Amino acid sequence: MIDIERLAVWMDGRRLPGAGQPIEHRYVSGGSQNEIYEIVRGDMHAALRIPPPTAPQSRDEGIVREWRITEALDGTDVPHTPAIAMCDDSSVLGRAFYLMGFVDGWSPMSIGKVWPSPFDTDVEVQTALSHDAFDMTVTAKNVGPTVLPMGIGWHPYFVLPGGDREQVRLHLPSEMRALMNNYDDSFTTGRRVPVKGTPYDFSAAGGVPLARQYLDDNYSNLNYGPNKTTVSEIIDPAANYGLRLITMSPHITSIQVYAPLGKNFVAIEPQFNLPDPYNKNWGNVDTGMVLLQPGQSVTWRVRLELFTPKD
Repeated sequence: MIDIERLAVWMDGRRLPGAGQPIEHRYVSGGSQNEIYEIVRGDMHAALRIPPPTAPQSRDEGIVREWRITEALDGTDVPHTPAIAMCDDSSVLGRAFYLMGFVDGWSPMSIGKVWPSPFDTDVEVQTALSHDAFDMTVTAKNVGPTVLPMGIGWHPYFVLPGGDREQVRLHLPSEMRALMNNYDDSFTTGRRVPVKGTPYDFSAAGGVPLARQYLDDNYSNLNYGPNKTTVSEIIDPAANYGLRLITMSPHITSIQVYAPLGKNFVAIEPQFNLPDPYNKNWGNVDTGMVLLQPGQSVTWRVRLELFTPKD
């Protein structure tokens, strides 16, 4: 739970609406990465988003990035909740947090497996575990009366069992990466550049050592194999461990990779679309969003396999 008294002092210091008035609050939903609280004070009705105490410290950086995106949308025509205020001082509530306008709705985390209509029939997730592979399939169906833009992705973190990030080898089947304005904001510029011959080139067979390379990048122009599949690999020689991620949907056109320095994991995130696909900076570029007509479906599918690296 959050410390309401400390929150009130901070809000007063920011001169937010309802200064001096009591704060009404309730827990809305949450998981391993974020918690959401409803905050009502005077005329202000807000949602407070904060990582739980057990979330990794890097999640605070994610909260700040989320805030910057939300704040940047103010004054634009893009539908969004109002940005109210952000705090990156952990002495206030123990973690970074921000306040945004409260939008009444529902969360799948708070209502169990049965979603309200019409959401009870539009997404199906299937997983299958065999002796040598793990498969995940997501099928989305447009059950509404109008065209539905659809982007599907996955955000798995893969632990590096050898414990030495620098010797881990990464293989990515890609020729291009998206340029963002910087790693803090992560705003798209609408430009992509070739990776060949750069520190971001991990396309070599057998992979390339991560070494001291920081990654939070979107890779595209994927090199497809039979049936438009792609293969990415994490190879950890110290643990004699290899993990292969195979995309099995022709609509998967990009892979986001997150590998921060000093952390013992790599995230490989196969997805339909380029980052921020409706940003005007992309111009006429096909950003990979799938447009579903009423009644149409689309499937995203990925397979994970373990293997022993060759010497």
